Amino acid sequence: KNSLVDFRNPVMSIDMGTTLAGCIVDSSTPYANTLCYFIGVAGAISDILLRGCEIINESDSAIDVDESVYSIENYDEIGQNTQKIHEYITVDEVPPDVSEYGGVKVDRSEYNDSSIKVIGSKIDDEKKLIETFNRCIKNYNNDEIMLQIDDINAYLIKRIVCKCKKLNLICQDMSVGITGRAAITGCKRQLTTDYISDIFDDIIFMQDGLAL
Repeated sequence: KNSLVDFRNPVMSIDMGTTLAGCIVDSSTPYANTLCYFIGVAGAISDILLRGCEIINESDSAIDVDESVYSIENYDEIGQNTQKIHEYITVDEVPPDVSEYGGVKVDRSEYNDSSIKVIGSKIDDEKKLIETFNRCIKNYNNDEIMLQIDDINAYLIKRIVCKCKKLNLICQDMSVGITGRAAITGCKRQLTTDYISDIFDDIIFMQDGLAL
């Protein structure tokens, strides 16, 4: 309510927690229709990368890395690295015959309308993903490593949005709300805004409670 964004239907909500969640809702009356759900991996990607490169312990997550104030510098190289790393991450419409996608159970019987799209994210090759990330950050300090993590997450949001656009799920007056640890910490908000501001006029980042 304190936001300058009039966040009401039609909206897209993206929850970048450990797993990906969220949905797209249209502006139908008297009741809005859900057009799409999101599932798969989100913040877990950061955890896998940092654990795999022994930057954090197996019992820790990306939020356990000491957070410092860092700026977006040397971005050209960071962006190129992100492209290489995302070669091992898939963002696509979830096939109707799978029971699991990106570590998340899929049960189509839960959806009342079979026309509802389900878009998911998954890691294709975890070993190559970690190896590529490790090569990219070989000479990086802690701040540069975390900036790379931020861009990987922001680019994942861009890919989700672009997939929705390709499936004609985004209308002109739609707003997007984004929440979750893999979307609102560090430089993620600025990077995400840079990636999707040409698609959405209204972008809101929330600490918590977006689903409410």
